[in-house]
Amino acid sequence: MKEVLENAGGIVAEARDLIETYVKAEVINVTVSDGGQTLSVPAVRSGNDVTLFRPADFDAWRTQPRDRRGVATLLTLDSLIDHANRFKDGESVVFADNDRAKPSITVVLDYHPGGEAVKVAPRFGAHRGHYAFPLSDEWKAWLEQDGKPMKMAAFADRHPGLQERHLLSAGGAASLSQDGRRHRLLV
Repeated sequence: MKEVLENAGGIVAEARDLIETYVKAEVINVTVSDGGQTLSVPAVRSGNDVTLFRPADFDAWRTQPRDRRGVATLLTLDSLIDHANRFKDGESVVFADNDRAKPSITVVLDYHPGGEAVKVAPRFGAHRGHYAFPLSDEWKAWLEQDGKPMKMAAFADRHPGLQERHLLSAGGAASLSQDGRRHRLLV
């Protein structure tokens, strides 16, 4: 019986050693090839699991960020221009959204270079500036009625500023103000 107990202790020790060896965490490097790039990525292997480290996992210990990323929401057009001029490079681009309900401009400061993707390295496009144009109360009211039929009198009542700016004088086209002439040419 004593011999069985002594052997049991050896089996238990062997099992413990086997489990510790199997689940022991080990830092390894994994080579990843993607899109023509070969990267050596640090990872942790534990048992059958391999967990890759992300660069962001080390951000708490960095003294500065790896790159510029994020969207600066700018409140004036001048501030958007200043921001773009400060950070732009030869590949920066400007996109305008002409949606009448929410027009805006977005500057992508780290946009992809021109050319075929296999010949130039793409960029993340994560450093941006954004400006949403403010909408006047008059414009919001105009959009609210856009596309809805309306009699001219109701239109004039709803937009009294138009009456003042664009009334034709009794003298005809010869006596129209400069602003009135422009309006007439556009109609």
